[in-house]
Amino acid sequence: MALGALRPSPLVEQAAERLREQIASGHWPVGTKLPGETTLAKELGVGRSTVREALRALAGAGLVRARQGAGVFVTADRPVDDWPARLRAAAVADVYEVRVLMEVQAARLAARRRTPEDVTTMRAALDARRATAE
Repeated sequence: MALGALRPSPLVEQAAERLREQIASGHWPVGTKLPGETTLAKELGVGRSTVREALRALAGAGLVRARQGAGVFVTADRPVDDWPARLRAAAVADVYEVRVLMEVQAARLAARRRTPEDVTTMRAALDARRATAE
C-alpha cells in the first residue's frame, strides 16, 4: 500500500504563519484592516479558501477579528496564551510541579483565612466520614 509523499506543512499553516509574521513585524499594526481575501490569496499564491482558514486560525489566536461587512482587522501583535494547548504540550513533571506550587499556596491561604464556622464544618465532615467508614 503506497502512502505517498508528505508535504512539509499544510498550506493553511504556511499562510497563517506568513500573515502572523507580517502582523508581528508591524507591517500591519493593531487596528489596521487587512487586504481582502482575493488580494491575500494572490500575494500568497494560494486559494481564497486557504486564506479564509488561515484568517480563522489567526482569529483563534486572538490576532485578528472579522467585522461583518467591514473586513478583517488586526487586534493584537502576538497570540493570546492558549493554556489548554500549552498544558497538552507540557511534560507531566512540569504540570505536577506547577500544581504542587499552586495547591500548597492555596492551602496556606485557606488556612489563614478560615473562620470558626469553617473549622466547625470541616470537623462535622470528618466525623461523618469516620462514621461511614466504620
